[in-house]
Formats: sequence, C-alpha cells, structure tokens
Amino acid sequence: MLREQGDLDAAANHLQVARELGDRASFLENRYRWYTAMAGLLQAQGDLDGAVRMLDDAEAEYLPGFFPDVRPIPASRARVRIAQGRLADAWDWAHEHHVTAADPPAFLAEFNQLTLARLLIGQYRADRDVVALERQLERNRESLERQQAPATCELGDVAEYTRLRRQHKTDRRAAKAAARLGVDDALRRLSPGDVVRDAGQPVVVLSVSERKGGALRVRTASAR
Repeated sequence: MLREQGDLDAAANHLQVARELGDRASFLENRYRWYTAMAGLLQAQGDLDGAVRMLDDAEAEYLPGFFPDVRPIPASRARVRIAQGRLADAWDWAHEHHVTAADPPAFLAEFNQLTLARLLIGQYRADRDVVALERQLERNRESLERQQAPATCELGDVAEYTRLRRQHKTDRRAAKAAARLGVDDALRRLSPGDVVRDAGQPVVVLSVSERKGGALRVRTASAR
C-alpha cells in the first residue's frame, strides 16, 4: 500500500523491519512474499534488473499453500521485462505458460491475462515505432534525391567532383611522402668524397651527419 501511494521510503523501512523479524515471524508458504514486495519497490525506484533478481529469489522460495496463486511470479517477471522493453523475454513467458488472447476470462488466470494485455500493447507500440522510423527513412531518402537532382549535370555531379578532389589530394600527399622517402634514402647512401650535382653544378660531399637527419656539408668541385 505504501508503495502504491508513492511513499517509497516508508515502504523500504517497513520491508526492512519485516526482514529483521526474520523467517520465524512467517509461515514457510509466505516467505517468498518479502521478495515479491521488494521487487515491486525496486521497480518503483527504477531498478528493474534488481526487481528481476528479487523475483528470481522469490521463485526459489515459493511453496504452494492453501491460498490460490492469483499473482504468479513468472507473470510478475514478465511485466518487468515489458517495462524493460525486452518483449522477446515476455513472449517466451506467454508461450511457456500457454497464455493467449483466446483464453476465456477467469479469476485465477486474470493476472496472466492482464499481463498478456500489457505485452500486446507494448508490442503494438514497438511495431508502431518501427513503422514510424521506416517512414522517416523513406522521407530522408526522398529529400536526399531531391537535393541531389540540382547538383547533377552532363559534366557530372557535385558528389563525384568532391570525391575526385579528395582522391587527388590524397594522391598528392602520397606522392610527396614517397618523394621524401626517396630523397632520404639517397642521402643515407652518400659518403664523404662522393660527387653529386646541385642545380646542375658538381659538388663534393664533405661529410654526412646522421644526428641531424642526414644533413650534408658540400663543396663545389671548382672551389679550392
């Protein structure tokens, strides 16, 4: 009741007191109820994964008793899965427990049937969202086609021109890098006394400095 009234702190305190009283204050058939109550509190707090774990613990503690099970734990877990958007897991529950929309109304099956109703509504909303996304994608494609039409002529289109410019820049950078590697390799092969040409004039290599990136000291062949 406290949880449904939105007083989550008071509900948590109440459950803590019940926990402290221990299992001695309850019948064996009722021990699972603490876990289902805690699962409802965690779900209200937004901790859906924690709610599922509590329901798993409740299922492990469940023992059939005198009272009919009008709120089955698997259906409660399916409701949390629906809230998580994990509809496939919820459908697994429906198939496993043979819950269908064709089932006649019945008091003992009411919780299962209402859970299935939530699942059907969730599935409808998910399908509707998918259809809306597909329609938006189609509108985006049509808009792109309309924008591309003015950018196309007998000489080509803007997209192709942009691609060619980028490819040209990439090729130029690659060519420059290859040329630099070729120069660096040639410089590394020089030795003092080698004769090379600089602007058409022969020069003699005096020294090569590896520490300065292959810097050269040269002298023209005609100098004394």
